[in-house]
Amino acid sequence: MSIYYCESLPHGVQRNGHKLNTRTHAEYITRQGDYEHMRNREEDLVYRSSGNMPDWADNELDFFQAAEDKRRFNGRAYREIRLGLQEELSLEENIACIEEFLKETGITDNHAYIYAVHDKTAMFADDHRNIHAHIMFSEKLIDKDRPLDRDTYFSRYSETKDGYITGGYAVDRSWSERGRLPIIRKQWADIVNSHFEKLDMDIKISEKTLKEQRKEALENGQYEEAELLNREPAPQLRDSIKNPQKRKMIRTMEHLITADSEKAADVPTDGDENIISPKTKYMIPPNKFKIEEELKMAIFAHDMIIRRLAKEIQKERAKERAKQKAEYKQYLQKAEELEPVIVTVGDVMAKAEEHMAAISENITETTEKLKTVKQNYIPKKDIRHIALTQATNGRYEELNHIIKAYKKQISEKRKIYKIQDKAYNENNAKIFNSLLYHKTRIELNQLKEQQRPYIKELVQLHTEIHGNSPLAFTYNAKKNELLKDSEKANKEMAALTKNIEIRRRQYDTLYKKMEQLFDDDPSRILYADKLPDTVSIYSKLDGVTPLKEQLSVSRNVEYIDTKIKEKEQYIITENVSIKEMEEQYRKTQQPISLKAVRINDPVTQGMADIYRVEVIPAVSKEGRPYLKIDKVYRTKDRQLLYQVRQIGKKYRIINRHASKSKLNNQNHIPNRAGHMTPKAEQSISNLFTKVMNEQVPVGPQMHYQEEQDIDKEKSEMEKAEEKVRGGWSL
Repeated sequence: MSIYYCESLPHGVQRNGHKLNTRTHAEYITRQGDYEHMRNREEDLVYRSSGNMPDWADNELDFFQAAEDKRRFNGRAYREIRLGLQEELSLEENIACIEEFLKETGITDNHAYIYAVHDKTAMFADDHRNIHAHIMFSEKLIDKDRPLDRDTYFSRYSETKDGYITGGYAVDRSWSERGRLPIIRKQWADIVNSHFEKLDMDIKISEKTLKEQRKEALENGQYEEAELLNREPAPQLRDSIKNPQKRKMIRTMEHLITADSEKAADVPTDGDENIISPKTKYMIPPNKFKIEEELKMAIFAHDMIIRRLAKEIQKERAKERAKQKAEYKQYLQKAEELEPVIVTVGDVMAKAEEHMAAISENITETTEKLKTVKQNYIPKKDIRHIALTQATNGRYEELNHIIKAYKKQISEKRKIYKIQDKAYNENNAKIFNSLLYHKTRIELNQLKEQQRPYIKELVQLHTEIHGNSPLAFTYNAKKNELLKDSEKANKEMAALTKNIEIRRRQYDTLYKKMEQLFDDDPSRILYADKLPDTVSIYSKLDGVTPLKEQLSVSRNVEYIDTKIKEKEQYIITENVSIKEMEEQYRKTQQPISLKAVRINDPVTQGMADIYRVEVIPAVSKEGRPYLKIDKVYRTKDRQLLYQVRQIGKKYRIINRHASKSKLNNQNHIPNRAGHMTPKAEQSISNLFTKVMNEQVPVGPQMHYQEEQDIDKEKSEMEKAEEKVRGGWSL
């Protein structure tokens, strides 16, 4: 039975007022040491775990022994949280709840802890389990960047004025704050309820008081639950409940409350035999109890009975919910079997649009990825230069820049020198400048001299990389690494480029295939299962709205030749209500003409004949409003009983080579209205694949009977009767 229990307790206290021994309590909850095999006690330990234990501790018991040794007199060395676990969850699911709780409360990340799960028979219900957990942890906040030894771990924390931390770890004071307990109680309730929800269980627990829960139930209209919550909360009997005599008293009170006198035992009454009358059943008159403790036990027994009633209601509702789900699932399966699978031109075009949109998106994503990979690609001609630069920590690149700068200056000076030298040889006094000629020659030689050491250093680097020097080793390693990365990038670029080309060819092929259907009627059937031969209440208008959800009118007809009377039922295909038609008839006093289809009419090519039914609102002897048929006649129109796509002038199937203006003028194909079964979706996909692979021609592949075939099978008498029924009027 789902229960809520969450309690946070500081260091436990003995009956004499002294604090409990920390190690002893750890041994007790983990069932170790003297508590490993307790006499006359059911073995209840099913799981234990610990976390964040320091390296100096041999085990969790050693850790809590150190905590006890360092504890000040009347100080606390641990805090304990007790949690009620759920019978409806497995052991693994309950452990998952505990682990999530430890994470959310910060214990997992900040405190050294142990926890144990106990599972034993419930004290007052042999068919239920008492599953609960004890979490025991040190309130010291662990600083992982400052590991401490055994002597310092539990020392007093202190911090100097300049921010220097000394001593042990700080204590997390938030656990003692008044507002912390409501927070962790809500956290535990939310965690358990989330696990119930994941498992699709219609169960919830709440950390709120009975009064608050009752108020919420009344606001939500849950009056039955509100009545069960209208009671005194059960008192905490704690260790007193372990007394066998008191347990017997509680059981006796329980039987008396439920009027089970055969099971009721003797109750101390102090001369009053009617402490709890069977007539009171759920009402416990407190003034009959002279001992406060007996009153608490009576309230406890009463609360226990109420919770059992709540559990019975919970089980009944869970069964009802499961039954409803099964019925709904059966309904969907039946609906899918009844609904024929029909694939139209519009379906195939929409499927093509989906494929082409996916291909286009894939091309875009692959192109972006190709751009990213290109950034990591290094041409082979550049690898030597980059490897040498990396091997020399950038010196090779620096030398090349320096030499290049000198070459530029030398080239400029050489041009000036050549002009002056040519003028000198030709005795051209107008151009020749002796001072400039000699100055340029000197500067040119100086630049060459300045450049020479850098060229020599560069040549030296080239020589070293071909030898056995450390530079050669580093250079070759860098070069091989760059070559490997470049080859990898090159292969990836080739694969991505190939993928883009394949996708583009697929897109173009798909577009050419769909061009055959561009000007076709979107409602034309390309494929259909065997359609129903006649109209029934399970048929759907346009394949969406079941006929059984529409207004229905009927009349009795008598055939002239056979004198046989028959009831004809017509389903109105328009969305109107009887109230609207009453108002219209009141204003016009004329019969109202509505479109309708006739039940049991033949269905050909997925369509049925449409009738015009003239009706008059009327009231039956019982005072129930209905529609009375005045006239009926057949029209030339036909009603679709399958879904088609209503589309614009152009399909939004886009040729990737189309112009931008052409794309803007194309309309979107809206989705089908209503529910499409998985079977129908699969049929569309299968046919689309076959069309794309040229396994079937783009044309009708139908299994339904053609209208002319049905007409051939009809006798002349049947045709005559249909004509009579079609023009009959009252």
